[in-house]
Amino acid sequence: VFPLIFNFLLQKGYYNFSFSVVFYFICVGYWLRNRSDLTARKMASLSLLFILLYFCHLVSTTLACVTIGVLWLWFSFVDLHRSENVASPGSTSVWGASIGVAARTLLAMLPVVSLGFWYVMHQGASAAGRRPASQKFREIFTSEHAHQMRELLVWIPWESFLLGLAVCMLVMRMRSRVGGPRKQDGPLLVVAAMALIYLAVPSEIGQGGGIEPRMVLYLWLTLALWLAIQTYSQFVGRAIVAVAAAATLLLVSMNAITYSKVNGYLREYMTAAPLIKSDSTLLSLDLEDKRGILFVHPFQHAGSYIAAEREVVDFTNYEAGTDYFPIRYLPAADPNTHMGDGEQRPYNINILGYNKNSGRSLEYVLLWGGNDPQTSERPDVKSIMGQLAAGYEQIYVSPQRGMVRLYHRK
Repeated sequence: VFPLIFNFLLQKGYYNFSFSVVFYFICVGYWLRNRSDLTARKMASLSLLFILLYFCHLVSTTLACVTIGVLWLWFSFVDLHRSENVASPGSTSVWGASIGVAARTLLAMLPVVSLGFWYVMHQGASAAGRRPASQKFREIFTSEHAHQMRELLVWIPWESFLLGLAVCMLVMRMRSRVGGPRKQDGPLLVVAAMALIYLAVPSEIGQGGGIEPRMVLYLWLTLALWLAIQTYSQFVGRAIVAVAAAATLLLVSMNAITYSKVNGYLREYMTAAPLIKSDSTLLSLDLEDKRGILFVHPFQHAGSYIAAEREVVDFTNYEAGTDYFPIRYLPAADPNTHMGDGEQRPYNINILGYNKNSGRSLEYVLLWGGNDPQTSERPDVKSIMGQLAAGYEQIYVSPQRGMVRLYHRK
């Protein structure tokens, strides 16, 4: 599972979700170990773990509930199948025990389910961005890579190895003399449930986006979970370790090279920080087309480093434009309302309109890149430069590569 550490969502900076992946396994693992003995104390512990998971991310919370539900159904089916007769007292006892486990589990989950419903009631559950299944299928093999196209040279062989291993285990399972269903097959049903959810889910629900890449990550995680509880020969076991280690080391090397390059650019970016006065306002725009980084845009929110260091208001902080993060723009000063979305490319923003319509001032505009002939001819870049020429003066250009241009309101 180590290659999955370097996934698209972690590289995007979705750290809450990344923490939630860990808590997902903690919650499911705790339930698996204690499901037959859910005392009041253990129910309280499970409930607390789920609340911690909820405050990391709702998607992982939902998937943990789905996972436990699927496993409970499968374990109950296996236990009933093993009883000699469904109508026998023993079978009735097994069914009663399963119902008891379900009741105690649901009671432990009640607080987090209530929180989830409260969130949906306040944020809505409207769906947007549905895509064809064929496109979704292709993205199973590509959407969790991060920086360079060359990472596919690692991702696809590693994923093919996992799938090949899974097929081999299924063939051996079907040829096995051990008849009947086994509890070890439960995680495979979880994989199937994740796949169905992934194919059905839209890109956005309510105000939450990026759902599909999260589902893809869980597809591979749950497949790895099922593979992890199988029995292998010594040779196959060593091969799994070797392939996973090789993939991980290759990804470490690729990311280290990329991070080193990005850090050099980021040092140049931060040279503009001392010129920005505290308690002011800043709009930072990434105009660069040729990032050398295809899937993650590390300078889209790099202005947040300056905002934190200089204590200024960051106009590209998308969280402050929502009502489910712990920071909000004042409605009368919201740049999304008076200026437009500073994230959406190509840009369609009215910088001068913000100063006029909000009654407040956007004091600084920082541009990253966009000074090459090709980019400067883009219509959105021409519009931005025209507005800056009308209402701002350039006060700084970075000496390293000239990638940073800082403008102050006239």
